[in-house]
Amino acid sequence: MSPSGASFGNGSISNPWDLQTALNHPTSVRAGDTIWLRGGTYGTGFSTTFVSRLAGTQLQPIVVRQYPGERATVNGSITSNGAYVWFWGFEITNSNTDRTNNINRPPGLTLYGFRDKVINCVIHDTGHPGIGFWNSVGDQGEVYGTIFWGIGSYNAEVGSAIYAQNKIGTRYIRDTISFKNVNTGFKAFTTNTYADGFWIEGNTSFQNGEWDIFTVSRNFPLQRLKILNNMTYKVKTHPEPSYQFGYELDTSPSADIVMNDNYFAGGSPAEAGRGAVTGRLFTNVTALRNTIVANTRLVRWSPCSAVIGCSPAGFLESYNWDNNSYYYVGTSTTPFMLNSSAYNFAGWKTATGFDSNGTYTVGKPPNKVFVRPNLYERGRANITIYNWSLLSSVQVDISTSGLQDGDSYEVRDAQNFYGAPVVSGTYSSSNPTVSIPMTGLTTAPFIGNLSTVSNAHTAPEFAVFVLMPIPSP
Repeated sequence: MSPSGASFGNGSISNPWDLQTALNHPTSVRAGDTIWLRGGTYGTGFSTTFVSRLAGTQLQPIVVRQYPGERATVNGSITSNGAYVWFWGFEITNSNTDRTNNINRPPGLTLYGFRDKVINCVIHDTGHPGIGFWNSVGDQGEVYGTIFWGIGSYNAEVGSAIYAQNKIGTRYIRDTISFKNVNTGFKAFTTNTYADGFWIEGNTSFQNGEWDIFTVSRNFPLQRLKILNNMTYKVKTHPEPSYQFGYELDTSPSADIVMNDNYFAGGSPAEAGRGAVTGRLFTNVTALRNTIVANTRLVRWSPCSAVIGCSPAGFLESYNWDNNSYYYVGTSTTPFMLNSSAYNFAGWKTATGFDSNGTYTVGKPPNKVFVRPNLYERGRANITIYNWSLLSSVQVDISTSGLQDGDSYEVRDAQNFYGAPVVSGTYSSSNPTVSIPMTGLTTAPFIGNLSTVSNAHTAPEFAVFVLMPIPSP
């Protein structure tokens, strides 16, 4: 397909379709085919919505993918009503500069199609949500490697990169980068249906208006939640927490959360009932080897609900909560809370039975770099840097990325993804270290006035980059 394509095209490179015609599943499109989006802009923004009726099969999905070496932009919205479609590598945005409401700013990508996937796309400045990841997608649906920013409208106070619900099977949100959205980096949330079976792994979510990650199911208890190897960050003055599971209005306890190996760096929650990590009304919780950094409250856990009161203390006996590392950069001597009582680290361990092998440090952690290779594109990787000592540049080993000797690559700043690369070079396995600058970085502007969200760069203390191979001519 091409911005200059037409409904009477035949889908060839010399006679392409327009976008809507291609998404209508022409008879020549078969399961297993790839439909390539040539470079350019599709749509005129505002309420523009394209509807996909493409339908592949479990073994042969239909792939809608940006043409190699080109930038394809959907200026508007896509709704997927088919099945087994993979949306891959292109941009979705909206050129409407009015950020006061979502009336002429629809969601970026609305997924209803069974087992649909979104892979390595860039979605920014759309209406809420960036991706609607709804119940009908079902088991094995996935949002992977996608970058989000500037989602939502400030007067309406809505804007989440992903809004997800699910009932049956396992649903994946993995290796996304999400920042500076009006509300949440992403959320698995519902009040009257289900948000079960989410596998949330390797995501970097930072400096969003409210929570970076939010997992709550109010009237149907949330089940089977995995939160693994995720990274969050908020500047120390940010008034909201990083991660919350459970909600004060839950009507019954949720169960079975595994929260392991995450790195949560919270802000300074204005509400006394929140910590960098906030949890309510959960049973059967495993929380191991997490790093939590905060300057007001590290953890707030409450087995209570405003609806049903406090749960039995025995809930805590179903927990395996240990080997976590806490770094406190505030002034309180009691940065842990259980219900309404505040504790120092020793008191926290006694009151909860948690963290017998945990550690507590007053002060900032050592610098930390995470490199997560992309599962769908060899040589691509997300690089998340916590530069607590404020170095002007950080050395990063990219040997796990999948790059091979002689491959050309570039490193792009997620906060200015379409700007000039901050580093480029040729990979050598004998010297796989790259020096990434942490000063002099700039951000891409929001489209329109998004007055409730700061667009200041988070460097030098924190930044996220995308390592990308450069295809040979």
